[in-house]
Amino acid sequence: MDHIGYMDRTEYLANFNAELSYVMAVERLAELEPPERAQWIRMILCELNRLSSHFMFLGAFGTDVGVFGTAFTYAFREREIIQDLFEEITGDRLMFAYFRAGGLAWEVPDNFEQRVREVLQEARQGIKDLDGLMTK
Repeated sequence: MDHIGYMDRTEYLANFNAELSYVMAVERLAELEPPERAQWIRMILCELNRLSSHFMFLGAFGTDVGVFGTAFTYAFREREIIQDLFEEITGDRLMFAYFRAGGLAWEVPDNFEQRVREVLQEARQGIKDLDGLMTK
């Protein structure tokens, strides 16, 4: 599974999603079924990664439509909160190499559920902040 790191490099804003496409292809070819828990953890991390990617889009879009650096600063702040969680789980900030055919590289921290809830609460506020900045 040394190739997982290559998948991270193909999509640096949505690394987990790129990893997932690779491991799902390997699992299908090898007729592997990952544990349900691993599938849920993958889904949660991919959705958080998608949210992180959308924050980067909103920041860049805000700059493009004239909100200049403020939108990007707000969006980057929110992305960093999500990246902090990813670093707690994988040990890396950008090239995670965490998904494996058949599951995950290792178990998530004991406080995973609590941390996801905290990150989602912060993200909700970040969405409100960005919306207010860009629409009012």
